[in-house]
Amino acid sequence: MRYVQILIPEGKRDSILDQLDKEGIDYAVTEETGRHGYVAVVSFPVPASAVGQVLDRLREAGVEEKAFTIVLKPEVVVSHHFKKLKNRYQRDEISREELLARAEEMAPSTSTFLIMTGVSAIIATTGLLTNSAAVIIGAMVIAPLMGPAIAASVGTVINDPKLYWRGFKLQSMGIGMAIATAAIFAILLKQSALIPPGLDITTIPEIQERLAPNFLAAAIAIGAGIAAVVSLARGTSSVMVGAMIAVALVPPAATVGLSLAWWQPLAMLGAGVLLLTNVISINLAALSLFWLFGYRPENWGQVGSAKSKTIRRAMTLVAVMLLLSVVLGSVTYVTFKSAGFEHRAKREARAVLKESQFKDSRLLSISINFRIVDVLFFDEKPLIVMQVDTPGGNEIPGLASAVRERIEKVAAVDVKVQIRFIKAVES
Repeated sequence: MRYVQILIPEGKRDSILDQLDKEGIDYAVTEETGRHGYVAVVSFPVPASAVGQVLDRLREAGVEEKAFTIVLKPEVVVSHHFKKLKNRYQRDEISREELLARAEEMAPSTSTFLIMTGVSAIIATTGLLTNSAAVIIGAMVIAPLMGPAIAASVGTVINDPKLYWRGFKLQSMGIGMAIATAAIFAILLKQSALIPPGLDITTIPEIQERLAPNFLAAAIAIGAGIAAVVSLARGTSSVMVGAMIAVALVPPAATVGLSLAWWQPLAMLGAGVLLLTNVISINLAALSLFWLFGYRPENWGQVGSAKSKTIRRAMTLVAVMLLLSVVLGSVTYVTFKSAGFEHRAKREARAVLKESQFKDSRLLSISINFRIVDVLFFDEKPLIVMQVDTPGGNEIPGLASAVRERIEKVAAVDVKVQIRFIKAVES
């Protein structure tokens, strides 16, 4: 529910109050003596979803478009007519005016935005290098990246160019800031004794996850965008949603910065594609939902212009997404194939050890080094490493060759096999 206060212009008192009576709204009127041209202040409670429609009708009755208007959120309203009014306006979405106010609040000052984004990128970079999911999540909580995406989408659908360009500018600056901060911070760490010399960042699991984007990454980002719009449009808490959007943007941006510092062009490409995919997915979801929820410009003469801008920007995002889908589809396919390969390779390796000539051996563990980046961009063979228990830890001639031939025959992929023969100690 909302509590609205509006200044009544001279000569419009009766028409405005008549309109409130037609709407069945309880109101209170107080005399206005502080502003020239206004005779009274009218205050009334309405459901959150009714604010926009009621204000539109009051403007038709004589309320000036730029008149002093306050919309508050009360805890409790006791009113005979309020329940009937609430049943009439059953939409869950907040008004256009409230949405615009929230979107403007969520796009902070440039200096504050850049500082918080930079700090978040530093923390995320530390979490990636230490392979700490907890630290990465902590970085997401302080990243203010939800606001600019929302501002750009709201600015489009209500035809507010200033708000749109502010959201667009903050998104661009924020992503650039995150990448640059992560790269500079990583270079400083490399020059110190805090990072082991010769570290291969592509072997860190948290970084590996962001080097091979697939369609699931886009689904996560779209889900975050949908959650952001729903939480904002329906007046619910958006704190956790903002963290979810930051999860989709800050770690990939930090990974791009790390790849730049270590000069890993292929890793930079993979993380960059993931970052761009997530940015587009979030903006496309927000833009589409705000329009579907019925948000339009205050001036109905601008609806056509807002519609054309919304369609044009949505189509641009879709076009870029289609280009990225080539990479996403390739990685998704390779991921599916690699999972199938690992399953078959382990199955065949175990089958070889059950053959009679190797009956004295026992498989302790098996691991497969099958990185998607290597498959896509290098002609490297998957490496299969096995630990085998044998009497005395003695080597079994021909076992590695038998495993390799069996896997290559079944999987149709050239592989390398390494076997470590050990004598297991029973506990």
